[in-house]
Amino acid sequence: MKALALQPDLSMAWNNLGWNGGGGIIDGKSYSAKACYIKALELQPDCATAWNSLGTQGGGTIDGKSYSSKDCYTKALEGHPRQAMAWNNLGTEGGGTVDGKFYSSRDCCIHALKLK
Repeated sequence: MKALALQPDLSMAWNNLGWNGGGGIIDGKSYSAKACYIKALELQPDCATAWNSLGTQGGGTIDGKSYSSKDCYTKALEGHPRQAMAWNNLGTEGGGTVDGKFYSSRDCCIHALKLK
């Protein structure tokens, strides 16, 4: 929290605060874990770990666009296909399309296992 008080534009600090359950008051506002991931993504839209984490919180709205959990896992994998947890999570959502190719639930889980 000290890092964010000094430099509130650190995306990874927001992501890390989310991992720790959010909380704390920054500039007079309290942030939930989900709000921390949203803030991280507003600052760094290609942060794969924040996308995956936002998916585990049920998704959210970034810059006016709504993302479901499945959308978040897909975003985490775009350009970052070595995210085992995102593949696993996408598999639990029934699979999805990553970089133009559809992956079934089974395919996603196999990808996750190969990366572990």
